[in-house]
Amino acid sequence: LVEELRPSIEQHRDEADRLGRLPDQLVAQLREAGAFRLYLPRELGGAELSLRATLELLEGLGRIDGATAWTVWNLNMGLIATMLPPSGVAKLGPDWLMANSTSPGTAIPDGDGYRLSGEWKIVSGAHAAEWFLLNSIVMRDGEMSIVDGQPELRLCCVPREQVEMRDTWAVNGMRGSDSNTVVVEDVTVDADLTC
Repeated sequence: LVEELRPSIEQHRDEADRLGRLPDQLVAQLREAGAFRLYLPRELGGAELSLRATLELLEGLGRIDGATAWTVWNLNMGLIATMLPPSGVAKLGPDWLMANSTSPGTAIPDGDGYRLSGEWKIVSGAHAAEWFLLNSIVMRDGEMSIVDGQPELRLCCVPREQVEMRDTWAVNGMRGSDSNTVVVEDVTVDADLTC
């Protein structure tokens, strides 16, 4: 896969540096080649690669262009499909790109889901993502929910149209990784799109 993608990555890496993100044409080629399905279960059309094989692939991509490897890594959230119920996976669609961030927002239980708010920084591949996997701390009655002595955490899958993107990625290196800020304010997330 690395050698198959090398010509396209080399052709687009300078443009990615100028744009601050991978060009749409390169994202499409990476997607078509299966670069964003590394962790996705086989029964959903993914490669379900081992950690070792994934790291070797990312290392190979990184030797060509660090920003491309970093973006491929962060847009490979197919593992979430193993944690969601089938109804949630169906909502994601057949071939989705999902970026993630670990900095937490807040999720307030609301009916059959949660109301999510927060600001997530350094979300790599943000402009290419169709979904965002956003970490949150569950709040109940204005207080942080504690389960087994730890804050209750929830990963929430949020579609692109429900987030505000802020272009905050102004750096000298890895400019093409598109590690911008994502903001969500009081968005309802169905329970089957959380884990």
